[in-house]
Amino acid sequence: MIKNNNVCFFSDLDHTLIYSHRIQISQPKRVVEFLDGKEQSYMTHKTFTWLQKQKSFQLIPVTTRSQEQYNRIFIFQHEIPCTYSLVCNGGELLVHGIRDKMWHDETISLIQNSYDDLNKMKNVIKKIPGVKIHFVENLFFYFLLENPLKWASYLIKMVPSQNVLVLTGGEKKIYCLPRLLNKGVAIERFKRRFFLKKMFAAGDSDFDITMLNSADIAFVQPQLANKINNMNKIIISNKIFSDGICDYLSK
Repeated sequence: MIKNNNVCFFSDLDHTLIYSHRIQISQPKRVVEFLDGKEQSYMTHKTFTWLQKQKSFQLIPVTTRSQEQYNRIFIFQHEIPCTYSLVCNGGELLVHGIRDKMWHDETISLIQNSYDDLNKMKNVIKKIPGVKIHFVENLFFYFLLENPLKWASYLIKMVPSQNVLVLTGGEKKIYCLPRLLNKGVAIERFKRRFFLKKMFAAGDSDFDITMLNSADIAFVQPQLANKINNMNKIIISNKIFSDGICDYLSK
């Protein structure tokens, strides 16, 4: 059940609410993820404390991570419990950590037209020496190569497609995703299902553009601002992104 007057805050995770151990954060911080026994990600103490105390909206994490990767962020199970989470770029809805079958079945129906082109892209990638294809819940896949923008352009040229998006993420990752498997479609589906009155959203990358454009209010970083056509975008600059969002929502 959605509480807080049917207001939800849909937030990307990595580089939006949480930060890799590779990123230097000057503020006090709290570990939120371990990987192989090592500290992997952090949240600033300010963001963590504010999210724990706020009562004006329901937080819905929206991430490209798989369910397994998302579950490593243990604070969303206990300290900042999230009843609902959207993982796999919105392809799977978790309710109290359990996949929602109706949502999954609807996702499969939405992306059926993408399968042929996804398979063609896989065949192209398999011809590149030394490349391993990583599948995410059989919904999309990614692979790693130096100079990802070059390889993304090459793949788009080899397999032009109206049904599949090719996006880069991180330093080496190239993602191949069904066009309708995006965060904007996901939050619109969520809005219809739970009769939301208002949607906030925050994100830092191209994966978040559709979500930011669909929200009533979008929180963006300066480098992404020109790609967002939402008239109600709030640009957060000169501070840690998550802390800036909390400052704005505290007004």
